Amino acid sequence: MAQKLKSEAAAKLFLALGIVGILLVVASVVLIVLAPSMPAPYFTTVAGACIILAGFLGWRALRRASSPK
Repeated sequence: MAQKLKSEAAAKLFLALGIVGILLVVASVVLIVLAPSMPAPYFTTVAGACIILAGFLGWRALRRASSPK
């Protein structure tokens, strides 16, 4: 089960992670605009930003690992 992913599959995984993070941030911003007194969307926005950052860093590490030296 703990098998190493191929680079194409890993790239798609990190892309999906980034897209999910972007959707989470957009939905949270909409909730903040509609109900600014609720504290939960603020925390969800931070979590979405962390997911975007994780997706980007994983994609970048994958790209650097596969580039010829």
